[in-house]
Parts: sequence; structure tokens; C-alpha cells
Amino acid sequence: MRHHPLGAVVTGEVTGKEGRTMSDSRTTGGDATELVRAWDDLALGLVVIDRDWRYRYVNPAAAGLLGRSAASLVGRDYRREFPDDAGSAFELAYRRVLATGVPETVDNLYEPWDRWFRSQVLPCRAGITVLFSDVTAERRHSLSDIADLAVLTQLVNRAPVGVTVKDADGRFLYVNAAAARQAASDPAEMVGRDVGEVYAPSVATASRETTAEVARTRRSRTTEEVVPVDGLERTYLSTRFPVYQASGDLLGVAAIHTDISEQKTAERELAASRALYRDIFAGTTLGQCVASGTTHRVLECNDAFAALLGGSVEQVLASDTGDLVVDPEGWAAGLGAAVEAGRRSIEVDGELRRFDGRAVPVLASATVLNDGSTVSFIVRDLSPVRELQARLVESERLEAVGAVAGGIAHDVNNVLAAVGGYADLLEPHVPATGSPARHLAGIHRAVARARDLVDRLLAFSRQQELEPTTFDLGAAVHDLADMCRRLLPGTVRLELGVLPVLPVRADHAQVQQVVLNLVLNARDALPDGGTVVVTGHEAPGGDADAASLALARGHELRATRYAAVSVSDDGVGMSEPVLRRCFEPFFTTRHGRGGHGLGLSTAFGIARQSGGDLRVSSREGVGTTFTLLLPLAPDGGADPGGTRGSSPDAGPDQDAPPAPAGPGPTTLVVDDDPDVLDVVAATLRAAGHTVLEAADGDKALLLARAMGPSLDLVVSDVHMPGTDGRTLRARLARERPDLPVLLVSGRGEEVDGPFLAKPFRPRALLAAVRELLAP
Repeated sequence: MRHHPLGAVVTGEVTGKEGRTMSDSRTTGGDATELVRAWDDLALGLVVIDRDWRYRYVNPAAAGLLGRSAASLVGRDYRREFPDDAGSAFELAYRRVLATGVPETVDNLYEPWDRWFRSQVLPCRAGITVLFSDVTAERRHSLSDIADLAVLTQLVNRAPVGVTVKDADGRFLYVNAAAARQAASDPAEMVGRDVGEVYAPSVATASRETTAEVARTRRSRTTEEVVPVDGLERTYLSTRFPVYQASGDLLGVAAIHTDISEQKTAERELAASRALYRDIFAGTTLGQCVASGTTHRVLECNDAFAALLGGSVEQVLASDTGDLVVDPEGWAAGLGAAVEAGRRSIEVDGELRRFDGRAVPVLASATVLNDGSTVSFIVRDLSPVRELQARLVESERLEAVGAVAGGIAHDVNNVLAAVGGYADLLEPHVPATGSPARHLAGIHRAVARARDLVDRLLAFSRQQELEPTTFDLGAAVHDLADMCRRLLPGTVRLELGVLPVLPVRADHAQVQQVVLNLVLNARDALPDGGTVVVTGHEAPGGDADAASLALARGHELRATRYAAVSVSDDGVGMSEPVLRRCFEPFFTTRHGRGGHGLGLSTAFGIARQSGGDLRVSSREGVGTTFTLLLPLAPDGGADPGGTRGSSPDAGPDQDAPPAPAGPGPTTLVVDDDPDVLDVVAATLRAAGHTVLEAADGDKALLLARAMGPSLDLVVSDVHMPGTDGRTLRARLARERPDLPVLLVSGRGEEVDGPFLAKPFRPRALLAAVRELLAP
């Protein structure tokens, strides 16, 4: 008795056409043996295949039909043993029977053997039971009958794809109409001819080789072929397979040629579109990434996005959005709200977390794709914008401080004018020696110090009066070298670098004050000694060069070329908070060591009022560089002397000039500060003037009209409530063009026409009046 090695398969239930079953509950022992023997004796092939595609049983007839021994098949995967049967009618029937439990009968051509099998596929508990037999002769006889029919010829001839049959030597046996059109020929002309007589050599050679391979192996072959047709290249998908005579002998090789030129064009266009998308995605300066909407893993990102996070693309792809977004819940909530509102995208002003732990501000456009399975992010780094905003705020704050400083200076100068004026009025009545004279001298010294302080405030607010001349900036800096060396301690060395000829038009004395202040500031940064280096060069216009020299502070440079003087030290440097405030008036780090915090603010104001700028760059522990920028003079010449002219108030005060002989002039004094009004009026009366007083411009205008031609002079403050000094002078000029008007101000601003800055000494006032009244 023979026992199959997997004889236990008989315990599986098999359902036949009549619905009879054989189950393990009723078939045991000898019955099972008899059942296996009956299966082994069947003339039909019988196999059992389980749900994992493995042979569980193969009877001798099946082994003979399959050309394999039963022992070599049992336990092996059907798909691995017969890979060419993938996608066949049998395989599809197998899947349907497993799914539905309904038996099926199918005819299946196994191409490697060119044999037809008819199979009954029955469900069983293990999987399926298959009864099959070889029906090749029957099928071929049926096909031969059909091939003889004219309808088959018409069907093939009218097919939209090219169909040809060639013998093993490559000569056409049959050509349908579509194939003839593809070759730009006629079917009758192609039949009997060699493929080389129809197609170009390269096409013919490839076709002949493929045809010979199919004839030799008896296996089908599919290739893509490019064929020139009417001067254009067409692409065909060609499937070649063996065809047989009724006797079973090889007839030749048939081919089906499908024109896929449009498909290939579409594929190329799609590939180009994808390449363009990749170039745009990878090459844009905006950061872009795509993440899963469910797992939140980053699926793709460009180099700009990785650089924004301070890492590599690989690092980003190993992350999820929760790692990269500072507030992922907020972003997710915003996207969810957008989707509920019918929108697919939102803009988020948020932050990303860099790989070094720092947060970077970004403006992100987040878009939901593929029904929420994917989210795309396009992000712009807002760090430069935030930095510019901070600089703008800083610049506006400095402007506000400057405006306040100018207003304070005006009021303080009025007080100083009154104090100094009253002291001058007392001076003729005080003995030249003794305590009262010393006290008056002390008052004048205090007024002078206060005036110097106010001048520094006015310099910062760019409201002081400048006396510009054209001079060589390099020479002016060089002239300061000896003074600077005397001011520096022995532990600090001064080095003068290249100082080329740099003609500028500015206030010579003020510019030298700026350079001196910068050197003194460098000295204070070198408590333990070091080196101060002063260099000069020519710089291009605009902010580009200035930005490379130092920290820009929102100030636009308009000239074409600039003279630049840099003062550098290798001292302690400045921290970021100190760097941001270093130009503020009264800000100082020298607490308890002298200094009132006006040196750099004064230099800053002088530079900007002169049409240039003062820039600074510094690193703690490395040093600081200040760079003064001044517009180059267009003509390059220099005024004689190259120094600031003497102030009318310079030098020690002298006796006031005598009043004019004869009747004195009639002068109208206008000022809203009663003390200044009193001092100016008293000074002019002492000089022999007939003085009229007005506390504002409106009253002054009425008095001037009432006086008519008898009024000789008007001395008016610039800033007053109501009608100010400039308006008053303009109205008087229309009514009395010959009437001289002297304007005075405590703000030190530049005023067209005769002007005197407060506080002034009596001598300066009387000198200015005398000049205006001179014939």
C-alpha cells in the first residue's frame, strides 16, 4: 500500500459538483487510505493547493501532466514553481473560488509549454482542489477552424494596432492594414519581403534579433522600438510571440505593435514638469517642506529649509513637525479652523526650533493637501525683518531723544541768556576787585560750562549752528596726533595709519572734536593698555560700504563718495545692550570715573548734521571700531586756513562798544521769555537804543505797524507761541523791506539771514546790531 507523505489532506473537506462532501468526521483510518488510492488511480490530474499557494497533494496523473514528480512539488509554492502562469485564467479562478466558494471551470494556456489545460477548481477546507486535463489538441483544432474564417481576417485587419507574422528568417508572412500604415507601406508590398527591405537598418537589425530569440525560446517578448515614419520618430510597444501550424510545428513569430508615441510624449512632459518642480522646490530661497498630516513626519524639504534650521536635509527628514515647530498645537489648531471654514491654507507668524535649540521667527504659509494626508509649508525667515524693525525703533527712539534734547536746550539757553545777561548788567556796578567781582566771574564760568553742555545736546539733536568750510580731513586728523598722544596714558600706543587727501566740507572744529572724542573713548576701553589705530580711506556711496564697516542704524547715505576715518582699539569691546545705547546722551559705562555720557552722542549728531554718519562695530574681548563718514567735497579744494572762523562771542568779554552818537535807534525786542526780554532790552537801552518790548509775534507786528518808518530794528526770538520769529520777519519784509530783523534762538539751529545763538554776551549782541544798522 502506498502512503502519500501528506496523506492527511484527505481529512480536508472537498465539495464536488453534486454537492457530496468527504470530511474528516466521516473518513478515517482505512477509508482515508482508500480515498488516497482512488485519487492516485485517477486518469485526470488532481492537486490540492492550500491558501498559501502550496501544493498539499499531487496525484501521479497530475505529476505526469506537469512534468514533475509529486515529491518535488508537495510543499512547494505554486507561484514559484510556475512563475510564467502569473495573472493567468487559472490564477484568477483560484482567487475567485477562495473568495466565493463557487466552483469554476477554466481553460488556460501555459505559454512556456504551449499547452492548454482545462481545470475544474473546487473549494475545500485546505484551499482548492483542482481536476485538470490536457486539451491542447482540442483547442488548436478549434483555433484552426476559426483561422480559416474570413471574419477572423477582417477582425485582425481592422484592428487599430499593427499585427504582423514573420517566419524565423524575418520575412513577412502576414501584415494587417495598421502595421502597413506604421511602415508607410502597403500590406501586399510587405508580404514576402525581408524586414530589412522595409525598415531602416537599425530597426531591421533589432527586429530580426528579437524575432530570432522568440523563435528559439518559444517565449513571448515585449520591447519598445523607435521607428522613423514620414520624417518623424514614432515609438511602438511591440509584443512578439510564437505561432504554430495545425500540426503543432512552429509557423513563425507574430507581433502586435501599439503606437505609444503620445504616451511617451506625455511621460517626457510629465518628467520635465517634475524636474521643473524639483528645480523650483530645491532652488528657491524660501524654505519649503512637506509633512504627513497623520504621522507628522517630514517627507521632503529643500536646502533652504534645512539651512534655516541650521542642519542638513537628512536631519530634517529624520524629524517630525512637533520637533521643529515651537507651538505645534497652535499651528494645528489654525489649520483645523481653516479647513472647517472651507479654506485649505493659513499664514502663521510663528517660530521654528533650530537644531541648536534657538528659535527663529518665520512667516509660514501652511497648505493642506490630499484631503489632509499631507501638509505643505513655505516659510520665510523673519529675522532680518525683525532686526530692521528693532533698528527702526532704535532710530526713532534716538530721533525722539534728539527732539526732546533740542527742546530742553532751547529752554535752558533762555535761562542761561537771562542769567548771563543779568550778570553782565551788574558788572559795571561792581568793583573790579573783591568778592563781588569773583562771584560775577564764577557766574560767567558756570554759564559757559552750561552752554557747552547744551551745545553737546544740540549737536546730538543736529540743531546746532555749524560753520562749514572745505578742508582736508586727513590733514585735520593728522594735526590732532600730538594732542591725542598727550591725552593717552603711557600704556596706550597711538598708531596713525594711511591718511590720504580727503577733501570734505564740514565744520572743521566740530569734526576735530568728533575724532578727539573717538580717541578718548578708545582710551577708556583700554584700562590695562593697548593700541589705538586711526586710519582714513575713501568709501563708496550708499549704505553698502558703511554696512561692511559697521552697524547700520537706519540712516540713508545719499552722496556718491565718502571720506572715512576709522578709530579702532583692541580693548574690552561692548556687549549688545551697550552697543545699542552707546549713542544715547547721558548714557555712560564710566560710573564714578568721570564723564557725562555726551561724547559719543555729540559725535553722532555732528556726523549726521554734516551729511554723513557715525557707525560702530564691536565684539566683547576683541575691540571696537568707530567709523566717521563725511561726504567728499565736489571740487576737492580747501578754504584758506581750513579752520573754523572766530565766533563773535570768542575770547574774554570786553567793554560794550559805545552807543551811536546822537539820538539812538528805535529797536523792537520780541521774546516770550520775560527774563530774556528784560536782559536784551536793558542791554540795548544801555547802548542808547529806544526799546519797545513785545512778548509774542502778534503784538510785535501791531507795534511795528504803529511805529511805521520810525522803527529802525527788530530783535526777535525764533520760537514763540502764535506767530514765530520766521513768520514775523517774512510779514515785516512784505511791509517794510528795508527794516532789518535779527533772529535769536536757544536751539542753535541754522536760520537764513542775520542770526545770533543764545546765550550770548552783550558784546556779541551789540556787534550784531551795529552790523545791521551800519549804513
